[in-house]
Amino acid sequence: MRSISSLQRQRLTPPFQNDSLIEPSFMQQPLSNPCSIAAALLLVAVLLFDGATAQEAEVLGTELEPELIEASSAALASALVGPRERAFIQVLTDARIELDQTLEGEISYDLIVQYDPGRYRDPHSGLYPMTFENQFILWGKRIALFTRSTRWRAGRYYLHDISSGRQAWMFANETSNLYPPRAMKMT
Repeated sequence: MRSISSLQRQRLTPPFQNDSLIEPSFMQQPLSNPCSIAAALLLVAVLLFDGATAQEAEVLGTELEPELIEASSAALASALVGPRERAFIQVLTDARIELDQTLEGEISYDLIVQYDPGRYRDPHSGLYPMTFENQFILWGKRIALFTRSTRWRAGRYYLHDISSGRQAWMFANETSNLYPPRAMKMT
């Protein structure tokens, strides 16, 4: 075992060894007044809200980092395919997010989904049971839910069947229209 010299011990000890730290004046007075507690909570809420909107504006106005794009692509794949959906796990080949280069001045990201129904294997049902159109609608609904939780602007949703070469796309903000309209309740 090596012994620690006194110089190394001084480096390891914190600079304030005594308990008589100087506290700011606002920390010395207790918050017993309900008005001061409410004011403190209001101040914290305003600061948190202001920070969230500034951060969200920063994300909406700039390009995303490659790490965030990769993490969002993984989140997109998990939004499309549930852990117990064997058929979707078999057929989904790629789900990625790419920068949309078509619009000048606006930054948006396309959601590109590729799948291959020829990879589906089930001895009981045979061929993949969903048509291209139904697959487009089903995953479009899931993309509508996914894009509600993102901070970046989603441009288009692309679906590509790599076995037949069929492709379809729609604007990601219109995918919520794939849900049937809500029934009006009569009171």
